[in-house]
Amino acid sequence: MDPAAASNDTATALRSALDAAYRERQALTERLDEIDQLIDDLSQAGEGTAQAPTRHSGATQAAGRAQPSTASAKKTTRKKSATKTASAKKAGAKKTGAKKSGVKKSGAKKAGAKKASAKKTGVKKTGAKAATPGRATKASGTPTSRKTTGSAAGQEVGRIDRVVELIQKTDRPLTTGEVRAHLLEHEPAVTSKLVSASLSYAQRKGRIRKTNDGRWVAGGEAASSTG
Repeated sequence: MDPAAASNDTATALRSALDAAYRERQALTERLDEIDQLIDDLSQAGEGTAQAPTRHSGATQAAGRAQPSTASAKKTTRKKSATKTASAKKAGAKKTGAKKSGVKKSGAKKAGAKKASAKKTGVKKTGAKAATPGRATKASGTPTSRKTTGSAAGQEVGRIDRVVELIQKTDRPLTTGEVRAHLLEHEPAVTSKLVSASLSYAQRKGRIRKTNDGRWVAGGEAASSTG
């Protein structure tokens, strides 16, 4: 074979491999973004009501600081830790993609630096337990958000896919209760809040839409007047 032709074939194969690696990295990045958004939605769905702070006297009032409840501080730390863990994973995925392409190594270093910075920020926020006077604090009895693991995040994404598939295959609008009844066959412990969070997330992504009477249909256009 002609050396020039062999060189061209090798260059073409390398470009194809680089393009495939780039597309894979893009798909991973988009999937991680969806999981990050879902984690935020579930955290908001699990939050309880806030209670007004009480007045403090003596040295505490003079210092102008009020201590929040221990449960509130732990909840804030766990919520931000879960978000930063997902962000750090996303940065790690970009770094891996940069190694495959062999081009954007400088960008990979920046992503690694941001990951280290995120860890440092998390330490500072864990220590900052004081709140300013007049700022509402969470009641001690409200549930704390759990740290979402990779397995749990995959379960949330699977739930969204099942919801969308059910609505798309059904030839009539479905209520939230009907959607939950279907999900109970796969997840006996699924709650109404989790179902609502999955529906809202799929709606924002344009995969389903809500009619004027509060039921769900396939598609992402504006809600219709029929149902």
